Amino acid sequence: MGKFKITLKIILYYLFLPIFRKFCFPNKRIIVCISNSFRSYSCNPKYITEYILSNCPNEYDIYWIFKKNVHINNLPTGVRCVRYLSFDYFRIIYSAHFIFANQRVGKYDLLLHKHPTQKYIMTWHGSLPLKRVEKDVEDVLGEAYVKKAKYDSSICDLMFSGNKFHTDLYRRSFWYNGEILESGTPRCDILFNESIGLKESILAKYKLDKSSKYLLYAPTFRSDYSLDTYKFQWDDVIDVLKRKTGHNYVVLLKLHPNFLKRKDVHLEQYLNNHVIDVSKDSDMQELLVISDILVTDYSSCVFEFSLLRRPGFMFATDLEKYDRGFYFSMDELPYPYAASESELISNIENFENDSYQSDLDKFFDIIGNLENGNACKHLLDWMNNH
Repeated sequence: MGKFKITLKIILYYLFLPIFRKFCFPNKRIIVCISNSFRSYSCNPKYITEYILSNCPNEYDIYWIFKKNVHINNLPTGVRCVRYLSFDYFRIIYSAHFIFANQRVGKYDLLLHKHPTQKYIMTWHGSLPLKRVEKDVEDVLGEAYVKKAKYDSSICDLMFSGNKFHTDLYRRSFWYNGEILESGTPRCDILFNESIGLKESILAKYKLDKSSKYLLYAPTFRSDYSLDTYKFQWDDVIDVLKRKTGHNYVVLLKLHPNFLKRKDVHLEQYLNNHVIDVSKDSDMQELLVISDILVTDYSSCVFEFSLLRRPGFMFATDLEKYDRGFYFSMDELPYPYAASESELISNIENFENDSYQSDLDKFFDIIGNLENGNACKHLLDWMNNH
């Protein structure tokens, strides 16, 4: 079935390409957005979209592309939905002046012969990678992904960076030699809007009690998609937090988006009265805003969460076996690391906020942090100049 889909894409590409190249020309008003392989309204493209709608609602026509079996209920007014590989898809993708995607796209994903005046912006889906990516794990990624990544970089007109470390990584390991806008990460802008109303509106959106405190558990995925490393006695952690802070905590479980593509993932054994699954139809940045503590393993979300200056903990039982490798050793990071449940509990019990804040400042200096909440503004300025 997979080979049939690829063949069909190639046929569509060569069948429609001459037609749309002849009759469709880039329109400076048209923006196309793609997130998580045409499966969600999320990540950097979402926050770019909402900034544009708020600040220049009449300047651009924004289209989001979704696969036919994906149904999105939270598209804002002013955004138009287009189904992937429909007639409208080909018409819009060839008419777009700006195309945003948060993941690599290959030649037969977009089915686009890019016009010289079109601008393709790869937004990526992280701000500070802890685990190794792209060329640095080329042997793990496989030939098909590497080919896609190289094509994606060859058509890319802009990437943006929220820290000097990430800029250097783009140059070194992303097969990319184009322009990099060092002005922050659009999806991180929300972390600098600390209004009470924002937090309360997000809690209401997810039907969560505003009198509770929330611990967000957001691990990344393993190549074998095993859930075994995520089993945990969260009641013990909640008891420790109750004793240390005097507050009642609820655990929010947010699995990596890659798990949502699989039908064999069953979470019932991980949930109870104190653990709520928020993996589906939830926005990671919004979850960071409403959370008081974060626990993750190797996800870059711990860096983004620490922009809020709140406690972030790292917990992983398979550090030695993890197949990606890391850019930082665990003792270089400001986030307390635990390799067992007892260590995590100990780290929470012995957490000292003053030393944590000092460690954050030092780490932000080391990576050359550039996040300040104005990434979308700088990106819009770039768009207006192109």
